[in-house]
Amino acid sequence: MLEKPYSDGLILAGDSAGQAGMLLGEGIRYAMEFGKRAGITATEALEVGDCSASRLKRYVKRCKDYSGESSEVARELLKVPTNEYWEALIDAINRVKGEDKSDLFLKYLKSEMNYEDAKQLFPSFEGKYL
Repeated sequence: MLEKPYSDGLILAGDSAGQAGMLLGEGIRYAMEFGKRAGITATEALEVGDCSASRLKRYVKRCKDYSGESSEVARELLKVPTNEYWEALIDAINRVKGEDKSDLFLKYLKSEMNYEDAKQLFPSFEGKYL
């Protein structure tokens, strides 16, 4: 997400604000969730007659409250060298199938992993990237 997706009288949401799933690049879910938060922030600003950037910056907190730890985890995973990442992902897919932990892999696909989930899915990254 852009560091500052707002300005005086303007809030960006979705693709224009760089709000996409960092691991898979999907974006409609994020556009809808962040768009809802943009609407709430804009409505509050209009109600008090203050659409300044200092008022609209509340939007960023709302976005971070929604994305939380999962966006931090995704950012860390993006630092893993490509070959190492893909090898670990293939290992994780095979392991998840064998252990019936499909819920863990689903969290990965939806970019909803916290650090503990990521360490379970990618144990070789613990202490190195996570």
